[in-house]
Amino acid sequence: MRGMLGYRRASSRLAVLTAVVLPLAGACTAPGRPAASSARPATVSARPATVSARPAGQAGWRLSWGNAVQVPGVGAVSSLACLSARNCLAGGSTRRGARVVSERNGRWGTATALPGMRTVGIASVSCASPGNCAAVGYYAGSLGTFHVLAAAEHGGRWQKGVDVLRASGLNVYYAWDAEVWCAGTGTCTVRGFFEDNPTRHDHMFIVSERNGMWGRATVVPGTVGGMHGEVNAMWCDGAGNCLAGGYYGGGPGDGRALTATLRHGRWSAGVDLLRASGLDPAGHSWVSSVSCSSIGNCAAGGTYTDSHGMYQVFVASERNGRWVAAVKVPGTANLDTRHHPALSSVSCPAAGFCEAGGHYTVSGDSHAFMTSERTGRWSTSVIPGTKDHSSVASVACRSAGNCVADGQFTTGSGHAQPFVATERSGRWAAAIEVPGIDSLGNPTVNATIGPLSCTASGSCTASGSYSYYSDFNYLSSAAFAVTGK
Repeated sequence: MRGMLGYRRASSRLAVLTAVVLPLAGACTAPGRPAASSARPATVSARPATVSARPAGQAGWRLSWGNAVQVPGVGAVSSLACLSARNCLAGGSTRRGARVVSERNGRWGTATALPGMRTVGIASVSCASPGNCAAVGYYAGSLGTFHVLAAAEHGGRWQKGVDVLRASGLNVYYAWDAEVWCAGTGTCTVRGFFEDNPTRHDHMFIVSERNGMWGRATVVPGTVGGMHGEVNAMWCDGAGNCLAGGYYGGGPGDGRALTATLRHGRWSAGVDLLRASGLDPAGHSWVSSVSCSSIGNCAAGGTYTDSHGMYQVFVASERNGRWVAAVKVPGTANLDTRHHPALSSVSCPAAGFCEAGGHYTVSGDSHAFMTSERTGRWSTSVIPGTKDHSSVASVACRSAGNCVADGQFTTGSGHAQPFVATERSGRWAAAIEVPGIDSLGNPTVNATIGPLSCTASGSCTASGSYSYYSDFNYLSSAAFAVTGK
């Protein structure tokens, strides 16, 4: 196995930002809306790490990782939903458009385009049982805009996709950041955002499938007339309550880290996470990831620039609906010598117990880190086996102290490779390179990892993409999946 030498992230910010208007507690001004062109919904996966169940009181979590296998017909996986070990649905993209592909008992089937309009990307997939799933994607409109397409699978057959916003009579200019959850067969819910015509105001929408039929979209009140902001991350429960995280402000460079809660169909006043923190956020700040054990018991993480113009990473905890003052991720100020850290993923299996991952930089080299919350106190550690040029991509926790993380590192020859790591009873085992990754290509040149899905039975599947030289020395890409159980 190669030594863990890491992966350099191109930016400390998320590459994809989306916009929504949220009320802000104590706000005095309402700066202008960021340009819609900053959103690239074809690549959005709102919840890259999912856990089907979070049973409490687990003594430990042991995972044995199998070999990586190719996910046929897609070049990269953007969303992943697993019901059990080796029974998953993946959504991804190709040069010919978006595709979905199912895994049954460890065998991936044929990639399928969603029936209906040609989608350019899959934003989210979810399954209630094998062969009974839903997917939401985007298709291109005029003037570079995107529109939402929702499709359901019943008994293994995909139904024709529906533009659920236009079918509801809404005059949509642009739609983005859509996500789907399925509670049962033929019972799914899609949530997302859209900008209307002609006012160009932003709204959150919810539309449900009942008995296999999509209903009319409901526009969530309270998302118009407040502070303009951008949403980078959102967590929702089965009852439709959500936590959104991002920033508010005039645009990139002068925003403030923001969270807002959706309860019973209405947004609460937004919370400026750094206002009372004492962290000296002199420049731009933003939330990059959120997670909740239940609505009102959450954590958020992100990045801010201090009075010296240096980037710092922070975490904040919410208990029973009240946010505790945000803190700088412990240890990163001393570890990071280039001041370009980033926090990429948060997972909260129980109230007061959360894990977050990202990277910090030393002498130009990035290093993966994990920070853990235990009843309100955060501590930071380095995953054993991750050294130079490494970064955590996704984190998923089954219970307090029992989590999985994936990420990237760079080999001595400069090639990107993925890793997985498991935490058991509060201790991280050494990260390992994804088994079998080198045998997928001809040979594999680079590989990256992203979406992570864990099931109630304790198995986890991670997915990503790899590049290789095909016939005639063309550089091609394909998707892979690896399962631990």
